[in-house]
Amino acid sequence: MGCPTHGGLRRKSAWHVRCSKPVGMRSHVFLLAASMAMTAACDFEEGTSSTTRSGGDDPPRLRSDAGEGDPDTPPPRDAGGVDPVSPDAGSADPPAGTSPYPRGPYGTTVGDTMPDLWFTEGDGGEITWRAIRSDPAVKVIVWGSGAGWCGPCRAEAPKMSDLHERYASRGLYVVESLFEDESRRMATPDYVRRWEAELGTTHAVFAEPDPPYGEASAIPMLWVVDAETMEILHYANGLESGVESLVQSALERSTR
Repeated sequence: MGCPTHGGLRRKSAWHVRCSKPVGMRSHVFLLAASMAMTAACDFEEGTSSTTRSGGDDPPRLRSDAGEGDPDTPPPRDAGGVDPVSPDAGSADPPAGTSPYPRGPYGTTVGDTMPDLWFTEGDGGEITWRAIRSDPAVKVIVWGSGAGWCGPCRAEAPKMSDLHERYASRGLYVVESLFEDESRRMATPDYVRRWEAELGTTHAVFAEPDPPYGEASAIPMLWVVDAETMEILHYANGLESGVESLVQSALERSTR
């Protein structure tokens, strides 16, 4: 009708619509209705984005987070053939003594369900959270994500092993995953074995797919997860002092 769109303004009141020349009553009604519809659409879009925006204290989003579609359904295999999340979470018959893999909503913040991620072991085999929690003796999982070039990650490896040795008999499963080596190349099963040998680790060490699940700038990252519900109980940047008491409490509250 010759009216400007007002550039990038997303919330333009119907009363602020301006035209360069007079128009008839029908045109005024049409413009008013169109403007009100645009305003409502913008309000809906802004309301949606505000509910999904991560807060400043939230951990970095995992690469496998379901940003679109049903948050209760794990994302499908991506176009490159990499399966960042086990696609049939919750659908397979669980081993005796365990429940099916929990449904979502999946995420990385406290209270979310941890997606059924997969890793590569030192022998080249693949392993998932589903496989780990299929052992009914596993009650709580402590997962640390890091890289070979990360000094704090290397320094925390012995502490992770110490935590494993003291609480494994009570149902704690400690795992450390690496996404890059010292040269910032993708971590391989061979590098996992080197890491274990050099640092004398006794806890599980895996390689993450490339690209990594988390953000490199946020490492070391650490999650505490209930193995029965796969609910994230705690997130921290590293193995802070309060993690052990939280692990003790989680083991005592476990329903397994």
